[in-house]
Amino acid sequence: MRHSLASHFRGTFVGICLGETIAVDTEEKQKSELSHCQLIILAAMNLIEQGRFDLNHWQSLPQQHFSHLDTNFNHSYKVILATLPVALFFHDNFTKLRHNLLNLLQVWQVEGVWRDITLAFAYAIAQSMSEKLHSNTLNSQIIDFIGETSTVLPQKLLKLNYLLEQQAGLARAKTELGGVESPSSMMAMAFYCYLSTIEDFRLTILRSVQISSNLQSIPLLVACLSGAYNSTVGIPVSWQARLSSPRLPQRQRSEFLQMLKLADALLADWSGLYELNSDKTDMTQGGLATDQNLVSLQAIAAPNVIR
Repeated sequence: MRHSLASHFRGTFVGICLGETIAVDTEEKQKSELSHCQLIILAAMNLIEQGRFDLNHWQSLPQQHFSHLDTNFNHSYKVILATLPVALFFHDNFTKLRHNLLNLLQVWQVEGVWRDITLAFAYAIAQSMSEKLHSNTLNSQIIDFIGETSTVLPQKLLKLNYLLEQQAGLARAKTELGGVESPSSMMAMAFYCYLSTIEDFRLTILRSVQISSNLQSIPLLVACLSGAYNSTVGIPVSWQARLSSPRLPQRQRSEFLQMLKLADALLADWSGLYELNSDKTDMTQGGLATDQNLVSLQAIAAPNVIR
């Protein structure tokens, strides 16, 4: 592998944090609404605490954060973020990944195009972890992963494949894919920004911002995809430095540090970790382990080798 799996896990979460700072949010947030990072933290902690995927435990989570999804982009796309830790945790087993996602989406009553979009996004993230993602075959693989469906997302992805082969520019892609007029078009445009400049995190994000001036979802999702693929090694240091800048609100800086530690803890639970209990205890008490010396005492191996 070009980069370590830990770097890919971290890159995914760093991308989310950067996407949240870059994207323009024109919608006033409700005080009770979770931030994107908080939503992911809640979902990741559920996996880490259980050490596995337990559908019954997911059903016990505060439903106001995961239910009542509608056709408004500013709400519905958040189901993708809520399932992101599941995509990371099962990145090496697509059968389990699809099975668990479908069960979870059924619990949250997510159907139709948002079901397909969530599956598509999770598959792309999982492929990035193993560095088996290829821009010329990803869309056809996603269509197979989604399976039989009545939505237009597969047709949009086939059209996207053609545009990528033609090396179509952003303006043409936006016209032929339908811009952000529908959820399937929005997702196709996100994949276009990602796949057309897949090796360049900076350019990928800057292009995504040009698609829509009032949709926070596209830069956020694109930053997550690109961060997962390029890992922390491929994200410019100057961009990562923004997340620790004093000009950033304290809440966001705190969430960023927590996200990094969660990425490491999620990887550790996936692989098998010696003496994880002390780390878990700190997390379940409301804060994550901050002792950097703990890292040198941990032993990570392939799944089930230690366990």
